[in-house]
Amino acid sequence: MRSEVKGPLWALGLSILIGAFPLILAYIAYGIARLNSCELNEADTHPCIIFGADRGDALYDLAMMGWLALLSIPVGAVGAVISLIWLAKASASSNAKGGSEDA
Repeated sequence: MRSEVKGPLWALGLSILIGAFPLILAYIAYGIARLNSCELNEADTHPCIIFGADRGDALYDLAMMGWLALLSIPVGAVGAVISLIWLAKASASSNAKGGSEDA
């Protein structure tokens, strides 16, 4: 892979991760609650005993991270668009130089 393209690809991956991370956390919380037969919703915390301790508050906090997606998805989308523009420019400039491949 050419070295000019590595930076934009890393930025694109990071933008996607930033945008999706709160939703990933929320889905993990709901998955853990379902595996342990616990009730998890946005109305209130509910007791959820996992490995002998009540983890209901922690699961509720993780589930509420989904609301952060209202901010993180647009930020990630803007970052992804900027990264794609950067990638297109880097690719075009490396092709204009002759397109030498790095090992």
